[in-house]
Amino acid sequence: MGATDPVLASDGIMEAGRARQLLTGALLIAMSTVAFETTVVGAALPSIAGELQGIALYPWVFSGYLLTTTTTAPLYGKMSDVFGRRPLFFLGLTIFTLGTFLCGLSWNMPMLVIARLIQGVGAGAVMPLTLTVMGDIYSIQDRVRVQAVTSSMWGFFSLIGPSVGALMTQYVSWRWVFWSNLPLCLLSIMFLGIYLKEKISQRVVTIDYAGAVTLTAGLVCLLLVALEGGRSMPWGSLEMYACITAGVALLVVFGFVERRAPEPILPFAAFRLRPVAVGNAGNVLVGLTNFVLASFVPLLVQGVRGDGATGTSAVLTPLASAWSITAIVSGRIYLALGFRMSAFLGTGTIALGCIGLAMTGTNSALWVISLAMGVTGIGLGLSSTAFLYAPQGAVPWNQRGAVTSSTQFARNIAGAIGVAIGGGLLNSRLLEAAEASGATRSEAGPLVSQLLSASNRAQIDAVTAAKLTEILGSGLMTIITVLAGISVAGTVLMIAMARDLHPAHVKTVDAIPVHD
Repeated sequence: MGATDPVLASDGIMEAGRARQLLTGALLIAMSTVAFETTVVGAALPSIAGELQGIALYPWVFSGYLLTTTTTAPLYGKMSDVFGRRPLFFLGLTIFTLGTFLCGLSWNMPMLVIARLIQGVGAGAVMPLTLTVMGDIYSIQDRVRVQAVTSSMWGFFSLIGPSVGALMTQYVSWRWVFWSNLPLCLLSIMFLGIYLKEKISQRVVTIDYAGAVTLTAGLVCLLLVALEGGRSMPWGSLEMYACITAGVALLVVFGFVERRAPEPILPFAAFRLRPVAVGNAGNVLVGLTNFVLASFVPLLVQGVRGDGATGTSAVLTPLASAWSITAIVSGRIYLALGFRMSAFLGTGTIALGCIGLAMTGTNSALWVISLAMGVTGIGLGLSSTAFLYAPQGAVPWNQRGAVTSSTQFARNIAGAIGVAIGGGLLNSRLLEAAEASGATRSEAGPLVSQLLSASNRAQIDAVTAAKLTEILGSGLMTIITVLAGISVAGTVLMIAMARDLHPAHVKTVDAIPVHD
């Protein structure tokens, strides 16, 4: 088919001036739509699950969003290398806006999950393409200065987001947690339409639709096992084995398809470069840590401690704001220390925070949990920059979109799988405990959901509530402890595998073969 391939002067670096400043502003507005969504929604979701009586589908709200974000991000990235950044940006923002509107309209948890799936399809374009265009128009040295601006924007939303989400949930309606983002979505579409321009040339390309389909289908099968195992899909059942077999087979087919695709959505050949391979291994830890903590610590605060949405805000704010504030200076740290030391400092600090969180216990003071979350956020801020810049600096322009998307892919797939496995096991244990207390299987889900609603919690029998709370707390601490172990392993991996890659001296390859 015919397509367009953007061509930028001076190896893609845009000349400094008013045009670049305006484009950067438009990109920041686009990024703010996802930043707002990420920081505001987390504080509200436990209350939403309680009100909609949908604790069994709670993991799907996170994992469904991450699934569609994960599987579409590489496709957007590759297609942007082929058709240009602009049309893909508009498509993604439009879908994201539609999904955000539908989230606020949701009348039950299945509808919310569907809306989040749609929202994730759009989000798969926004973050990767924002980072890709930043990489296109700025040199690595200039990008470090811009990093301070982008991190300040994230820091602003990190500071106000959880509190706004908690206040809206408590005093207005959780629906406005989603709808309040709509003005930003519409503003970003308008500004990018004005300021994002591209010079293009024609070439004939093929899009790897087969790879996208097999990847999505394989991940769906495996996530179904993780999320529904022990609930609607009994452990050891024929359905479970069939899903596992189908998922593995589809991912194997995806691997074969990618090796032979002229334009693969995941640049497997680029993973032969150490910065890309090690950087994406680090992104797995970043994504797993971020999404597991953002998903399950609110359950610990509201479901076990009974602190409500304001308590959730108190623990999520340090995580997000410490990440953003640290990211302001992490680019300069990366330039000064190089890839290896930046990666070690980042992952080591993540491990320190996760270990501290695992040692706090369910009865620890809220400020202690907040402190551990803040330390973890510092590690995420140090790591995320290193694990983005190193892969980007190792490849030329026509590979950068796909490689940047692969960093988002690694983060999101790790988060989706981690939340799915943790949520599935937690659901299974809670439902078994509810049934053991005398509830039928149809009553068990709503009974557990009442734990998350401050107004409904008192309606549960005291003995049953205590038992469910104990199991919920034990399960959540197990998840956090396992995460701490993984973060230690990630730190060891960085020590063993990361190599100094000072970005000022990186030479990109002229070409990376896309197949053998």
